[in-house]
Amino acid sequence: MKSRKIISIIFALVIVALVLPACASLAKPAIVISSPPSGSTYREGDDVAIQSTSADAAGVVRVELAIDGAVVRNDAPPAPQANFSIIQTWKATAGAHTVIVRAHNAAGTASDPAAISISVSPAAAAPANAPTPVLPTAVAQPPTPIPPTAVPPTSAPTACANNAVFVADVTVPDGTPLSPGQTFNKTWRVKNTGTCAWTTAYDFAFVTGEAMATTTAIAAPSTAPGATADFLVAMTAPTTPGIHAGQWKLRNADNVFFGGTMTANINVINPSAPPPAQPPAPPPATGCSGTPNIASFTAAATTINGGQSTTLNWGAVTGADSVEIDNGIGGVPAPGSTSVTPGSTTTYTLIAHCGSNTKTAQATITVQLLGPPPIALPDLYVSEFSLNPDPPHKSQVTQVRVGVYNQGNAASTGFKVQWYAGSGYPSAACNWNVGSLAAHGGQILTCNAPANTWGSWYGSITTRVKVDPDGSVTESNEGNNIYDKNISVSP
Repeated sequence: MKSRKIISIIFALVIVALVLPACASLAKPAIVISSPPSGSTYREGDDVAIQSTSADAAGVVRVELAIDGAVVRNDAPPAPQANFSIIQTWKATAGAHTVIVRAHNAAGTASDPAAISISVSPAAAAPANAPTPVLPTAVAQPPTPIPPTAVPPTSAPTACANNAVFVADVTVPDGTPLSPGQTFNKTWRVKNTGTCAWTTAYDFAFVTGEAMATTTAIAAPSTAPGATADFLVAMTAPTTPGIHAGQWKLRNADNVFFGGTMTANINVINPSAPPPAQPPAPPPATGCSGTPNIASFTAAATTINGGQSTTLNWGAVTGADSVEIDNGIGGVPAPGSTSVTPGSTTTYTLIAHCGSNTKTAQATITVQLLGPPPIALPDLYVSEFSLNPDPPHKSQVTQVRVGVYNQGNAASTGFKVQWYAGSGYPSAACNWNVGSLAAHGGQILTCNAPANTWGSWYGSITTRVKVDPDGSVTESNEGNNIYDKNISVSP
């Protein structure tokens, strides 16, 4: 009897040993949608950006995006990640839709779905021609009107003005080191300093440099004058080591850029180089609630000569779980100090975080540059290029649309713009003479390309736009006057 009991115990232990690993392998990843909120509305043709965060101990290897049950995207990190954040975009179509995301781990197990509902309104139809009114053959004479009491004239309403200024790098400050090909989310905080309210007809768009993103324009959230908005762009670091940067700006409903230029500036590290020294870790979070308080934030010298250094000093910061300084300084303990050597007049912003609540303080250091002040010059580049239809037929007349922008501090006059059907073509298919372009101003140019532009050739080709091809305008940057784009010409 005793031996039977021992055998039963051993058998039960074997069953438990087999079942426990199997249960562990069935663990599911977790995933949540952080934006947009459920119930959001869009217009037909908008790019809807769905941001999700997933987690799994075995590592997340893929995130699946489905619209109304149909999978439209699958995206994967470079390697399995225990915590993975990503923004996936979808071109909105009219109607009510259910957006679903699922995470898959290295064991092939899918998470429970995370879902939100959105609605998309149809694009506005062009108004029909109004019918010609039919006049009656006889009109009754109205009674003699009583002269109205005189009313003083009122002034015409004043048109609002657009403007925007950079507030802070919420994520990935300038100079952040990244691995080749590493994905990251760059977030800028921007303040509406104009008198126009921003709507979803406004967008935040790439203008020059390296975009490092597949989406080069995102819709602006509704932002009243004086309020701030955060703009998040999903990016991928280039594979070439070194400094990489791209510039972005706000653009209004009329496709006119305005406000300050926001920069994404990263340092891609050579994987074979020794790792850089790690800065001291910030103090652990202590838990907080409400809005933080900053005792002080000052500079020892607020005016210095070029090449000189000064010291930033800040006092105690209470009610915060993290503290950071922009312009590449990053997380800091409080109170504290650090030495800086700005190359030009710079405003440093100290940001205290408590969850989603923030408090900021600023210190501006004026840098006096030795020698004569720089001469203001224009800087011309291509801000937009498109063909209609796209892709074009090898023998059909194609409408060409080119946007030219002057991001310099002086107006430019009397320059040419040329479009070549291919980068190796000897002569331009379209030529424009631009009379003048104000500083920080743009202009849209169009033309109909001649029939049979590409002759008998079709397939992949690099088309080219040249701004100021003969160098008639002296610019602050002569290296951004050629714009190349790969297109496909149908037979």
